[in-house]
Amino acid sequence: MMKRFMTVSALPQRRMFFGKGWDNAALDTVFASLLRKPEVNDHVRSTYVAGMDARDCDALRRMGEVAKENKTFVRVFLPPHLGDAHRLLKCYSLTAYPILDDKGEQLQVEMDGNHLDAFADPDDDYAKVVIPHIELVEYLAKNLLETLSWEATPRGAASLLESLYRGAEIPDHVFQTPAVIERLDAVKKH
Repeated sequence: MMKRFMTVSALPQRRMFFGKGWDNAALDTVFASLLRKPEVNDHVRSTYVAGMDARDCDALRRMGEVAKENKTFVRVFLPPHLGDAHRLLKCYSLTAYPILDDKGEQLQVEMDGNHLDAFADPDDDYAKVVIPHIELVEYLAKNLLETLSWEATPRGAASLLESLYRGAEIPDHVFQTPAVIERLDAVKKH
């Protein structure tokens, strides 16, 4: 019942180099169209509805009633790691690097009261990373990679990202930092 009033949205954010969302209009367009596919949209909505508590359901029901009166929809915005294709692929690529505990099983880390699998980020000195909504990340990333006729594995996600960045020119302003004053007498003159 709740599902028919909801639509899933990925809003385009300011376009900047990766870390703040890297600009690749083709990938963004494919991802936006993927989210509009009925079976993908239904899966995302079902996943969100299944994870809702009573308070969220009540709030969504009230928003659905208002939306129905206004002949509009309730929009559910995806978190950044799901709503941006580059971040989604990065999260999926990290699943190839599970961190194991002393027993040889995947390390579980508590985050916001949930026990999540821990992964290592090879691009950040193998920092410990947890990925919320891991099933949804895998589902969306696999669908995106299959849509692009790319290998639908974590390794495939990493190779797609590498192919996008290889040879890319990074704007100078990304690396600009305030100038360092090397001599104290230069400060005294001003």
